[in-house]
Amino acid sequence: MRTYLRNLAATVFLIGIFTPQIQSQSLKWISSTEGDIWKQSSVRLQKKATNTPLLEITGEENLLTFKAWGTCFNELGWDALNLLPAGQRENILKNIFSPDGDLRFTMGRFSMNANDYSRDWYSCDEVPGDFQLKYFNIERDKTTIIPFIKAAQKYNPDLSFWASPWSPPSWMKINHYYSVRSDKNHNEMDPLSDIALFEENTETARNLFPRQLAVNDYFIQDPRYLNAYANYFCKFIDAYNEQGIPISMVMFQNEAWSYTNYPGCAWTAEGIIRFNTEYLAPA
Repeated sequence: MRTYLRNLAATVFLIGIFTPQIQSQSLKWISSTEGDIWKQSSVRLQKKATNTPLLEITGEENLLTFKAWGTCFNELGWDALNLLPAGQRENILKNIFSPDGDLRFTMGRFSMNANDYSRDWYSCDEVPGDFQLKYFNIERDKTTIIPFIKAAQKYNPDLSFWASPWSPPSWMKINHYYSVRSDKNHNEMDPLSDIALFEENTETARNLFPRQLAVNDYFIQDPRYLNAYANYFCKFIDAYNEQGIPISMVMFQNEAWSYTNYPGCAWTAEGIIRFNTEYLAPA
């Protein structure tokens, strides 16, 4: 990707050098390579293409209509935006979400509980055995994700949203930890817990990643846990709706077969069918 960007930047720059006679739109080109970041230069676009187009649109084609497109809301993204002066931050949000902006996003996705772009790992209920979800809350989200979404809704009140978890609360998992596999450089999970995923020689199985599917559901398949987790989804949707953020769609799990060293949860095909058809959909 870096090489591509470098070559693309060089190509655009050369166009500006070898076509000085063309009076056309001048643009500021900003590019980054490994050794030279945020490099700025001025380039001019050609008025006419020098090559035969690979694709021509006449208006008679049958085209696919995209009903929505958008971006993800996460904590580190909000933190990054807040490093900017207020004016620059608002300009970015306007260009991303406003109906007359540059990108015009109409849909947002965010995680239920922590993901790999969270400040740290958490869930909305970390009280073990709280099957009634008496301690469920979104207080953490009210300081991060929700302000981010509200800032976007300012420019497009009609944004639609969907959500998915990266990991359930840790006490609902067989390894009692947010990630799926241990990684001494990225988490504090006990390496012995990796046996729950592989059920064979761990060192050998680790070399098979990511081709081998999970042999165990990392979510505890006890009906009490499955039922509580389905209700957890409902409480999350209701809590966000109270904040003026309607969630129109959920996914039961982000990357259900990924052996993540960050928040995640591996599921078997049987576990996926059981949870979705017997618990989540009815709830």
